Amino acid sequence: MSKAGRIVEAVGARVARHPCLTPVIILVAAIGLAYGGVFDVPLLFDDELTIIENPSIRSLGNIGDALSPPASAGTGGRPLANLSFAVSYAISGLDPWAHHALNLLIHLLASLTLYGVIRRTLETPRLRARFGAESVALAGAIATLWAVHPLQTQTVTYISQRTEGLMSLCYLLVLYCFIRGLEGRAPVWHTLAVAACLAGILCKEVAVTAPLMVLVYDRTFISGTLPAAWRARGRLYVALAASWFVLIPLVGDVGQRGVGFQQGAPWLHYALTQCEALVRYARLALWPHPLVFDYSPGLVASFGEAWPSALLVVAGLAAVTWALIRRSAWGFPAAWFVIILAPTSIVPVTGAPMAENRAYLPIAALVTLFVLGGRLLLGPRFSRLGWSVLAVAALAATVQRNHVYQDAVRLWTDTVAKVPDNHRAHGFLARHLAEFPDRTADALAHYATALRLKPDYDEAHNNLGTLLARLPGRQADAIVHYETALRLRPDFAKAHYNLANLLVTLPGRQADAQQHYEAAVRLRPDFAEAHHNLAELLALQPTRAAEALTHYEAALRLRPNLPAIHYNLARLLARLPGRQADAISRYETAVRLSPTFAEAHDNLAQLLAEQPGRTEQAIAHYEQALRSRPGHAGTHNNLANLLARLPGRHDEAIAHYQHALKLRPDFAEAHYNLSLILARLPQRAEEANLHRETARRLLSNPGAAPVNSPGQREAPPVR
Repeated sequence: MSKAGRIVEAVGARVARHPCLTPVIILVAAIGLAYGGVFDVPLLFDDELTIIENPSIRSLGNIGDALSPPASAGTGGRPLANLSFAVSYAISGLDPWAHHALNLLIHLLASLTLYGVIRRTLETPRLRARFGAESVALAGAIATLWAVHPLQTQTVTYISQRTEGLMSLCYLLVLYCFIRGLEGRAPVWHTLAVAACLAGILCKEVAVTAPLMVLVYDRTFISGTLPAAWRARGRLYVALAASWFVLIPLVGDVGQRGVGFQQGAPWLHYALTQCEALVRYARLALWPHPLVFDYSPGLVASFGEAWPSALLVVAGLAAVTWALIRRSAWGFPAAWFVIILAPTSIVPVTGAPMAENRAYLPIAALVTLFVLGGRLLLGPRFSRLGWSVLAVAALAATVQRNHVYQDAVRLWTDTVAKVPDNHRAHGFLARHLAEFPDRTADALAHYATALRLKPDYDEAHNNLGTLLARLPGRQADAIVHYETALRLRPDFAKAHYNLANLLVTLPGRQADAQQHYEAAVRLRPDFAEAHHNLAELLALQPTRAAEALTHYEAALRLRPNLPAIHYNLARLLARLPGRQADAISRYETAVRLSPTFAEAHDNLAQLLAEQPGRTEQAIAHYEQALRSRPGHAGTHNNLANLLARLPGRHDEAIAHYQHALKLRPDFAEAHYNLSLILARLPQRAEEANLHRETARRLLSNPGAAPVNSPGQREAPPVR
């Protein structure tokens, strides 16, 4: 038997001895099939705030930073979730694969934990007679259907919703550890339950309901009454509830994420919107179509729009209350759905009053009711066939839904088609269409729609300005849109930055550009690109070199792996007395981070050529610059200048001068330098005179100028 065959046989024997492992294997395989294609899904929507513009995740070396996310980030007030992003960022940076891998691992662990919770619950004395013999199969069916349900894609595939997935994993662990503590070693397991509850709150605020759900579970399946549960485990509930105090300092800045009563959302309108949301989540749990990435920040305007949903919610709440009063076991999953959704149903989330990720954990209750109800109605044989068919169908639907996430244009096109009055969807679709030169007209049309739906949409004005700034003759229109965005939101740092990027290219507007860069870094001290571009402007002013250095260094603290910042800082240092060694160090960092950075190799070579004993290093960097950019006449000229000073290297120098002149026949400096080296060769004196005369003729032309020395060559601004 082959080695692979022996492994399969060993696994089969182990599964036969431990039948509870079969659902685990099925779960792992099903999740792999459903989500195996998501690793290339790009960063989307809030990933910009959570990952790209979040400086706190860029280094695991300082755990304090990773546990102190900016309030405006998607992880604001959620330090443990932010730390998880720091871990995946340390692995792959802005490449999304590690972020997706961690999301998928969290989803797998949550599914396995749900399996454990359901299996042990079905084996409790209250349910053992009815479901105990089939606890493994039933729990496996519930966990698998939940894991591959298409509604889960927004939490698993959309990276920023890791906060939901990680909180849900912790939430399930609280319940799992509580149940294990009832079976023995209570101090250990219940301590772990408290730790999991605290971890959940550090991931997302919804975990605040976990102590209540544990109490409801205890009362429903274990103790029978609330007083009995309290008498038996009162200290545990006090410890679980103590985690609420941790939440108090974490929610102080939630307003920056559009959360809280202070946002000005009318309470009645928000409540009516939540009625529609609750009904939609329940419906999507049973029939997951259509799925929508972004439902729009709009609220239901009147009772007339939402009264059917409101009546259903009232009836549902009455049924849940009745089931709990009657101590029905069916009341627990119903309460699970309602209680977990309660925080976002009560506290306004104005930016996204409805979002599919919020149903991630609650729909476990509906899947459980569906599977157990089917078992009672159909019997074991037909219900098992039904679960299998539904699981395959759900898996296929999840794979199909994940295809929509494969690129931003496809995702936002799908969203616009399903919610055509969603101004934000039109705005983001336009933003991504603008990345394709042949889709400019489509982008402009969607920006127009977004601004028609919401004239005060500051993000759309800003992004439209960025598109217009690239179009010939539209710079004035771009400035109007940037200024409109700033009028609507004066603290809009990105609009200040974008406006500055445009103004700096216009004659006589550098001072205005500087003011907007300064506003951007004042409003967002962690805005690395704004620090860098402000430094570039200040570096042009001889009296402000010290300020330029300060902003370059700030940019590097925030983006230490960006070669252009090291390069431009080196250019400034090279001009300052006594700072050549520092300049060399920065250039070396730039070429280490970007080995094909020709300008950095070129400028580094020039500085090294001036250092005793470093000539060969200088030559190596000139040669690397030419490998990266073979058609640059200035580099050939500079390398030839260095070779001309070395014994036995004159032929190479002549070849590089000639190559420079082949690329640029009017290169006066190369003509002159070539004449000098040819003049040393008597047989080539006439050729030397010809090049010297050509250089004089070119230099006498006021329009001619030698190629800038490498030390003056600029990299493009960081955008």
